Amino acid sequence: NRVAPVDGHDIHFQCSAVLMHGVNIDSDDYLYMTVNQTRNANGKRYFNDISCSYLKAKAGQARILTTAAARVPLPPSEIPKREADLVGHRLGAAWVEGAEWIHGAVGLNGRSVDNERIGRNCDCSAKSRGDLDFFRRSFVTEVDHYSVIVLDTNGNPIVRIGRYGNADDGKPLNSAGGPEGARAIGGDEVAIFHAMNLVVHSDRRLFIADVGNERILSVKLDYFANETINLKSVPDEAPPQE
Repeated sequence: NRVAPVDGHDIHFQCSAVLMHGVNIDSDDYLYMTVNQTRNANGKRYFNDISCSYLKAKAGQARILTTAAARVPLPPSEIPKREADLVGHRLGAAWVEGAEWIHGAVGLNGRSVDNERIGRNCDCSAKSRGDLDFFRRSFVTEVDHYSVIVLDTNGNPIVRIGRYGNADDGKPLNSAGGPEGARAIGGDEVAIFHAMNLVVHSDRRLFIADVGNERILSVKLDYFANETINLKSVPDEAPPQE
């Protein structure tokens, strides 16, 4: 069992040789985390075999079973009779039981594939950390897509933020907040080269650690439509009485 305290809660998982990063918990005790294995959906592994996966599960009601070496090996009788949910080079196959959903192709794991073929040999590259906003939406980095994907609480994609770019790409809202003569690239003007970690402030701002460009991006979050209404139950906000 792995036990990790988060915000005063004890998080229990039965697992072996699965690395988990960026663990978040919401008000209903659901856990959100990045695991360093590639998503295997309907028997087909994602083409990006150095990608990680992001999942949601109820605290105390989920477990990850693997065929990787562990102090207590998984007996053959306990191996699920279905395709593995996650796969990885030295980690073997893994089955996630009790998860609400799994979203693949996020983060980066340098040890997910044959090291001689790809020339990577470092677990530190797997430590991709997502974050939740006040509405329990997940913000997760898509390293090889040069973007951040936003998922709702049911795991549905809402929007992607960012595109490939260098430090002098992207026209900032505040001209004093970027390099002189920044080149407009269109869209949301968020240029990303290599982003592994991020933090969300309420539902209004996103901070992206773009280590490839040696900077932290401050991204303003907004909605396509906004409406302001008076709260009749609040005296200071109620409209004047006729």
